[in-house]
Amino acid sequence: MCVYNSETYLKKCIQSIQNQTYRDFEAIIIDDGSTDLTSKILDDITDSRFRIFHRQHGYIASLNYGLQIVQGEYIARMDADDIMMPNRIETQVNVLDNHPEVAVCSSWIKIFGEGLEEKNIKQASGKLDCPYVRLLDSNFICHPATMIRKSFIEKHHIQYKEYIHAEDYKLWCDIALAGGNFWFIPEVLLAYRISSGQVSSKYYYEQYKTALKIKKEILLTILNDDKITCHEELQKIYLELEKINNMRLLSGNTIFRIISVLSKEIHTYNRK
Repeated sequence: MCVYNSETYLKKCIQSIQNQTYRDFEAIIIDDGSTDLTSKILDDITDSRFRIFHRQHGYIASLNYGLQIVQGEYIARMDADDIMMPNRIETQVNVLDNHPEVAVCSSWIKIFGEGLEEKNIKQASGKLDCPYVRLLDSNFICHPATMIRKSFIEKHHIQYKEYIHAEDYKLWCDIALAGGNFWFIPEVLLAYRISSGQVSSKYYYEQYKTALKIKKEILLTILNDDKITCHEELQKIYLELEKINNMRLLSGNTIFRIISVLSKEIHTYNRK
C-alpha cells in the first residue's frame, strides 16, 4: 500500500488489515512523501507484521519499490481510504492456491462515501474469457480489490509504468497481453470509498486521456493479432468506423466498445 497525505482514513484502513481472518501476511506500507500526520500514524504501528518505508514523493516509483521488496507469494493491493472485509485475504489466497493458472484475483466491491448511497458493484464472476478484449471497453478491475501472483509478474518483467492516474489499467493490460488469467470472486471483499479527494475525482480529465491512450494500444494489438480469427475483417470494420468518426458521428469510445463486442463474440464462437 502506498499512502500520501492519508491521515483522515488511514487508521480505519490499517485496522481492517489487522482484522483479517488470514493472519500470516506482511503488510508493506510506503509513505510516498506525505506532509500531514500520515508518517506519525504509520510510525506508531506496533504490529510486527507491518513494514513501514518512507520515500520522496513519486507514486509509480513507490509502487514498483513495493513490488521489489515483497516477500510473499501473492501481492494484495490496497489503498489507504478503503476497507477490507475480514475474509478478503483468506478468500483470495484460497482461489490462487486452487487455481495456479490465475495471475490476478479480484472481487466484487461495495462503494460508499459521505452523502453516497452504498451500492455493490458486481463486474464479473469466475475466470474471465479473453480479458484484454474486455479491457478495451473499460477498466473494470478495482485496483485495491486485487491480489496478484508474484511469480507471474516476475517471469514476464511486469511492473507499473508511467501512465499517470491509470497505472493500474496499464498493469492489467500488460498482464493480460502476457497471457495472464483473471478471476473474479462473486463476493464483496472490499469497501471502496468515493470522495472528492481521490485521484479519479481530482484528476478525471488526465485519467481519461491516459485511459484513451491505453485503449488505443489494446485496439492496435487486437487488429494486428493474426491469431484472432477474422482479424482482417475487424480491420476493415475499424476503418469504416473511423470514417464515421471523422464525420463526428461516432465517438472513439463507441468504436472501442464495438470492436470489443465483436472480438468477444468471435472468441466465443471459436470456442464452440
